[in-house]
Amino acid sequence: MLFSAHSSTLRDATLLVLTAAVIGTSSANASAPEDSAPTDKKAGASLKASLKYVDGSKGEIPSWSDIRVTIVRDDRQLALDQPLPTSANVSYHATPKLKAIDLDNDAEPEVLIDVYTAGFERQRRTVVYRKDGNAYRADVTDWGTGGYRLANVVGKKDVEFLSADSRVPALFDSTVRGPLRVMAYDGGKLTDVSRQARSELVRDAKRHRRELARARRTSKDPRPELAAYAIDLVRIGQVAKAQAEIRASGRRDELRGSAKSFARKLDRTMVKWGYAKRKVLAGGL
Repeated sequence: MLFSAHSSTLRDATLLVLTAAVIGTSSANASAPEDSAPTDKKAGASLKASLKYVDGSKGEIPSWSDIRVTIVRDDRQLALDQPLPTSANVSYHATPKLKAIDLDNDAEPEVLIDVYTAGFERQRRTVVYRKDGNAYRADVTDWGTGGYRLANVVGKKDVEFLSADSRVPALFDSTVRGPLRVMAYDGGKLTDVSRQARSELVRDAKRHRRELARARRTSKDPRPELAAYAIDLVRIGQVAKAQAEIRASGRRDELRGSAKSFARKLDRTMVKWGYAKRKVLAGGL
């Protein structure tokens, strides 16, 4: 990422992005995003995206505000100093991060801008700019405290967002890592495709099982890890194992209530947030 000062408080952050078929040609500033995931090698549009913002990094609470994006596609300026949506127009503690990648393998790169919002809580939020006719439209996703990474784990040509769902541990006033969600992007919409990434869910379940054991050894509240572990087990088809873990925690008096009430709460959560189509845990307890 290249920076050049325009005044004492205003900076440009410029990133030149080309599709995979064009990356590597002799262009003065051509470079791929450092953390971009592999994309299909199709011929596509050249894209130049830049950010402007008011630099408040020297303040008591470091912040970067009035964030604006300019996007040039094939030498046509389709967005000029366009303000980011209000919900993502200030970043605290970290400068806005700019990258571009073809998220849905249509030879049309999207522009991604990552910010930290909500002050000390450091909520992570991403603005995705997608081409819509002769303009770029913004979609905002709130990742909570979990953040995300881009990877191809489903096996198709697209890349997916992998994120830990911080809403689950927040149910127990905890900030531990939540269960994995794998989200596919298409036309401005994110769809949960976690069940198509079984190996990732199995790996995530093993991690939460270890963290659950550690919480029990250290007398920490094990409920957040138990909830994440049970959600992973349900998604890989091991409902009986999830129920057995909940019963075991109930016998240990770890749930601050009965095993059945914990399972009911988790059932409601899974249905509400799209982890399961129906309630599956409480009926077996």
